[in-house]
Amino acid sequence: MPWLKRWFYPLFALSAVAAFGAIYTFTLYFHDLKGVASSMSMNLVMSIAFPVFHLSRPGREGLSTRAAWLKMVGTLAGSVFLATWWPAQFVDGHLRTHPSVDEPTTYGFMYFLYGAIFVFDCIYIGLCLRDDRERALTVNPRAS
Repeated sequence: MPWLKRWFYPLFALSAVAAFGAIYTFTLYFHDLKGVASSMSMNLVMSIAFPVFHLSRPGREGLSTRAAWLKMVGTLAGSVFLATWWPAQFVDGHLRTHPSVDEPTTYGFMYFLYGAIFVFDCIYIGLCLRDDRERALTVNPRAS
């Protein structure tokens, strides 16, 4: 794609500015001073993107089953940590370090993020494992 080579750096710069603006304003708007919701939201975007990249990349260059497993394990550990640590940061309905920030009325959004990320990570792992099996059968047809 010659147009991509020509426009890569301007698009990259524009994307970086847009991402910074989105994260900064998200943090202010939702009082996400610890970055809990924004980090897990970004993680969900990545978890959705990986299967899309996988399906659009012939030959699976640069995509690893081990990396897919490690992403899921790391995210799962982070989700368990946040599910226990984040609610404990509130005392009497206010964020301990920033008393002007009220405790969320529900943690449903965070639980949704934890679950959705896990589902998309599992889909990605499944796609990687399917390709690994197909590759093994191509190399060694008697393996079936």
